[in-house]
Amino acid sequence: MFGKIKEALSLDRWVENFEGYLDARIELAKYDIKEALVEILSKSFFIIGFAFFTLLALVCLNFGIAYLLNEAFGNHYAGFLLLSGIYFLIGLIFILGRKNKTMHENLDNKLREVLKQPKKEEEIEPKNQA
Repeated sequence: MFGKIKEALSLDRWVENFEGYLDARIELAKYDIKEALVEILSKSFFIIGFAFFTLLALVCLNFGIAYLLNEAFGNHYAGFLLLSGIYFLIGLIFILGRKNKTMHENLDNKLREVLKQPKKEEEIEPKNQA
């Protein structure tokens, strides 16, 4: 009778069980990391592909619009200059607005809304609410 109790309370069995538990937890963590990595890589692949072909389409569209404007103005360079000027103005707006706190806050709020990410102040609730 004491042999079974001694065997049940054996430290060796507890250590073996704990090691098995740790091994299982480590394997589960590895599996979870691999699953997350596969998901991230597959989404990244499609996002990069979409971005590449969208950029390619925009370049072709810009050339088309520039040639169309060239025909409308009757020379070979006016459409390209007009589009370049428009893009320069858009870039200037971004450069001048980079220090504008209102633009940053608006962009931050829109991105948080799209990503459904609360602000840091909203994440941390005071503990002394009663």
